[in-house]
Amino acid sequence: MRKLIETEATFGVSHTRVPTESRPGHVALIAGFYEDVSAVTKGWKMNPVKFDSLINQTRYTWSFGSPDILPMFAEGATDKTKVETIMYGAESEDFGGAAWHLDEFVYLKVKEMFETAKVDGGLRDKLNKDKIVIFMHMLGLDTNGHAFRPTSREYLDNIGYVDKIVQDTVKMVDEFYGHDGKTTYVFSADHGMEDHGVHGDGHPDNTRTPLVAWGAGINKPVKGGRGGERAKGHDEFSENWGLDQYERNDVNQADIAPLMSSMLGIPLPMNSVGKIPLSYLSGTDEFKAQALYANARQIAEQFKTKEREKKKYRLSFVPFEASTSAGGGGIDTHLLRISQRLLMREYKEAISLSEEVIQLGLDGLSYYQKYDWILLKTVITLGYLGWMAFSAIFIIENYVLQGKASREIKRIREEDKREKDEKQREKEKKRTGKKKWTVSVVDYFVGEEDYLPSKEILEQQAKDRLEEDKKKGRIRLEQWGLFEYVMVISVFVVLSLLLYVQNLPYIYYAYIAFPYYFWIASCKQLSELFQLTDTSLNFKAQFKDLTANLATGVSNRFGQTIPMLVTVIALEMLVYTYYERRVYTVILLLMGFSWPFVIPKSVIRQEWKTVASFTFFCCATSVFTLLPVKMAENQFLCLVGGFLITGFGVFAMFFTDSIIAEVSGFDSSLSSNSSSKSSSKPTARYTTAIPGLEPSKSMYDRYLLAFQSFLVFAATLVVYSTSCSLQQRKGLPLFNQILAWLLFAVSILPIIVFPRASRYLNQHFICRLFNLFLAFAVPMVLLTISFESLFYFCFFGLMMSLLILEQIMYRVKNASILSLPLSYIPISAISASTSTSTSTSTHLSAKNSTISSDRNTYRPISYSDLRISIMFLMFINLAFFGTGNLASISSFYLESVYRLITTFSPFFMTFLLLLKIFIPFLLVSSIFVVLNTMRNLPDFCLFLLALSTTDLMTLNFFFNVRDEGSWLDIGTSISHFCISSLSVLFSTVLFVISYWGLIGNALVPVSSVRKHFKSN
Repeated sequence: MRKLIETEATFGVSHTRVPTESRPGHVALIAGFYEDVSAVTKGWKMNPVKFDSLINQTRYTWSFGSPDILPMFAEGATDKTKVETIMYGAESEDFGGAAWHLDEFVYLKVKEMFETAKVDGGLRDKLNKDKIVIFMHMLGLDTNGHAFRPTSREYLDNIGYVDKIVQDTVKMVDEFYGHDGKTTYVFSADHGMEDHGVHGDGHPDNTRTPLVAWGAGINKPVKGGRGGERAKGHDEFSENWGLDQYERNDVNQADIAPLMSSMLGIPLPMNSVGKIPLSYLSGTDEFKAQALYANARQIAEQFKTKEREKKKYRLSFVPFEASTSAGGGGIDTHLLRISQRLLMREYKEAISLSEEVIQLGLDGLSYYQKYDWILLKTVITLGYLGWMAFSAIFIIENYVLQGKASREIKRIREEDKREKDEKQREKEKKRTGKKKWTVSVVDYFVGEEDYLPSKEILEQQAKDRLEEDKKKGRIRLEQWGLFEYVMVISVFVVLSLLLYVQNLPYIYYAYIAFPYYFWIASCKQLSELFQLTDTSLNFKAQFKDLTANLATGVSNRFGQTIPMLVTVIALEMLVYTYYERRVYTVILLLMGFSWPFVIPKSVIRQEWKTVASFTFFCCATSVFTLLPVKMAENQFLCLVGGFLITGFGVFAMFFTDSIIAEVSGFDSSLSSNSSSKSSSKPTARYTTAIPGLEPSKSMYDRYLLAFQSFLVFAATLVVYSTSCSLQQRKGLPLFNQILAWLLFAVSILPIIVFPRASRYLNQHFICRLFNLFLAFAVPMVLLTISFESLFYFCFFGLMMSLLILEQIMYRVKNASILSLPLSYIPISAISASTSTSTSTSTHLSAKNSTISSDRNTYRPISYSDLRISIMFLMFINLAFFGTGNLASISSFYLESVYRLITTFSPFFMTFLLLLKIFIPFLLVSSIFVVLNTMRNLPDFCLFLLALSTTDLMTLNFFFNVRDEGSWLDIGTSISHFCISSLSVLFSTVLFVISYWGLIGNALVPVSSVRKHFKSN
């Protein structure tokens, strides 16, 4: 290839766009346009490309290579008989060994085709036709790059082998055609790769690919560097190539398709947005001018089609201004001028005008593509704000007022209905008392007393009703009637008609319906709350008392704004962590060293072990966000992480009962009254008699912890053995693979058994969390390539110590109402009890521990609960940022799955990678489920509170989405918004899984605060 660049070829860099994956890259190469970013989710195999491409326009095409790429274009061809695909099996794509044999397969099949053509007249005739393409897709470099990374010996050897294949193929083709000089060769790639063997995002190493073209119609290398100066096109990227004296001609990846079309003499792909790079053409000025003129007409036609579509259906059409003002005329005028220049043989001016038309057409296509952006941004913003308003009102009504507003409104409406029914009965009774034959015609239709009264009479009647209501203490609310509902429906119908007449996509109706519904519902509920607060003295007093809990000791208005400001600042800090993950190091260190100043000294003396462990794990976890995102395989760290988790399992097996006793036995007698500080000192009672926890079940817990520790230890050894085999290029041993899958499956069994086996009913939450940690530790260890399992260990220690500290702080803070012993109840019992409104009790243990099932026994939320929900969001983000960069697609290393599978399977590998990411998320969700119950809050309260605040982060990312600048910035901005949006869905699913499937019926301490709030 280097010799070709120096003697025959024109070369440069082809710049791709995000996502830098196989499908979008090949679509740009062969069809000439860039798919939407979401196309990466459409898959590779047997996924027809429903648009025009270079292959569609050829007479015949032979393609050789991967089954993941070739069928994509073969199935999308208009005439499938003219496209022949020769592929190796999917099992050949094995990351466990060197992949040069994939490229060997391609070369041998091409060689076989030409050998066959010497004796097969039909094949020889096809190969001698014009407008044919031979597509050689060589996947070896990509596979070796993923498996061994681009700096490995396997990758470098594969480069040499591909270079040899190019040399032999050129020689073979030229000999077959008798060196007629009518063959054009184009060498390029669909995407690049970083040094760590990953791609997908907008990193320059991923967006830069080679382009080398030579043969018929291609320009010879142009020397430009004189006197030590570099030739045109070179920069720092190519300064060490040793090719400074030859011009470097960079192109956009979509430009390659029209280049190949012009060489073949076939129409450009219909949807192509590429521009023919004239620096690669060796023809005359006339040929270049004609080729670029055809390119300009093709792009101009796309522009005009898009403009006609918009103009036809838009009620208020705003045309692309540059198309009507450039050069004193529209794009058609430009095309006419080009044709005139061609007739006059003014080819230089024709080329210049064609380039203007191409740029004009591309700008116009971009303008019409973004034509609805203002509408969409407005609607989406209103949707997020509407959801935030709706969720805020829902939280206030259900978690602050605890449903009192709904019950009050329901009571008032029932009173109004009873009064209305009573008047109707009296009216009917009075009417039926009259003689039937004496009723006049007017009375029959309107009633004797229903003649239309005057305005003065109506006003007097209204005053009389108000006086009567005041005497009886009755409240009347203005309710929505038929008119309001008709108006709401009518407005939505009008909006839908506006979308329909403009032929907008159906998804736009959902965009409109989402904010419309939430804003209407929010306004309706807010109106009722305001009316209720203004009219009901009883409810007004309750509302004042309940909302006072939000202040939690803050007496002035300025002080009440401080928690909200802190909340907004915390959310903005979480936004910034997407750009700079090291912020988490500062946050964790502040958390670790600030607790001793928040917790009372008396508690620190008693719980110094918990406080010390929290500070230690904060410091330990803070280290991981300082480590580089791009990690290499490290066997030592894998072993350390696995053995630490195993050691924890052994520790838990012997000391879980002691930990449970200390956590459960703390019974503070602190009083919140300042007068009692001197007379009473905190005491603690430790006991192993936990209500609902039978001694026999404790033995089963120990056996399970021992078994899980053994599984983690075995997984660690399997990882070490497999890693050594892969490093020695011996591939994935079958025994190791079977054993890894067996460990993976068996480790998940306890998670499936927990919700169903009676043996694990009423298991203490500490033991349940230990079991979950060890159950997920096996897949985490199997998928670890560096320090991920170490992070998993430290992260769990941090979360557990935080959980215990929060329990202690909550009980100390409410010492005056929490002086009674704790009641241990299963979460499932709480959930079941809240589904009814009547008061029942649940038998839990031999001690007959009971809890009231009235939902009103839950306490209202306070600002401290908002702090917990913000911490939930922070730990959800930290769960990934500790081991990688969530904003980068290329952070997903395929090496993580090589202990389980090495044969290329995109979706299955993606599942394993996502599982590795979600495991810490599940731990966070499970611990916050327990914390939600400990704080005497309704089910899902903390999660819904976090859900309502996370949209502030999403709006930040939404307005930061960019479509200009470097592809690294563009890709990062898009991924930030997508991740923040999808995190809502993922968090919802994970929280539900944690609530019902993981924690389930575990025993969680619930204090007597429920009875306190019920009595009030």
